[in-house]
Amino acid sequence: MKRVWILQAVFLLGLGGGLARAELSWHALSLKLFAGPTQNGGTIKEEGLEHEYEYGVGAVMAIRQDLEFEMALSKWDVKKNSIATYFEEKANKLSFSGRKKYFYPSLFVPWWQVGADWALIDTYKRYVSVEEHHNEHTDEYSLSALGVHAGVGVDIYPLENSSLAVTLDARYTDYISNSEINQWGAFVGIRWDFFQRGLGRRNYKRIDAGDRKPLQETPLWMR
Repeated sequence: MKRVWILQAVFLLGLGGGLARAELSWHALSLKLFAGPTQNGGTIKEEGLEHEYEYGVGAVMAIRQDLEFEMALSKWDVKKNSIATYFEEKANKLSFSGRKKYFYPSLFVPWWQVGADWALIDTYKRYVSVEEHHNEHTDEYSLSALGVHAGVGVDIYPLENSSLAVTLDARYTDYISNSEINQWGAFVGIRWDFFQRGLGRRNYKRIDAGDRKPLQETPLWMR
């Protein structure tokens, strides 16, 4: 069921992004859907589950043309089931990121980011012993972890005036309160830009006949 609603959300986002054309390259807000594998430590590694998949949604607000702020909600859920052991870990994470972009506007927009994370992790373990007697032991606990992250990435636009882009993101998260769950992550997502910031296209013009340079504001005397 999780995969179904994720695919539906990606389809609707892609449809809307394909129909909507960005009049300018700088937008006030963006919406992102992302997913990817992460490598964790601590209890997951002890249980032989070194990799899990994290997925989520992010809201991006432009501070200026080359700086933006993102708030994202994400989660992961991993399970391991054997004859003697059942292990499950669920996590919900809130992330805040500040991002510096380069070569913007462009079809390829590289960037780096730093930010903070807060994760709520629920762990459930059940052990069954069948040596002499059938004994079952359950261990269930929760923890919250505060961390910081840093990473690099790129937004790839298929067309100069497209409001839809593919985003690639690699990051490392260091949890200050519990270093055993530090993470490496690699994510791929879809970004949809909307709400123009600045003047409309009618108040802009190209400054060269080759139509290769970024949009520049038209002086008042030339309008």
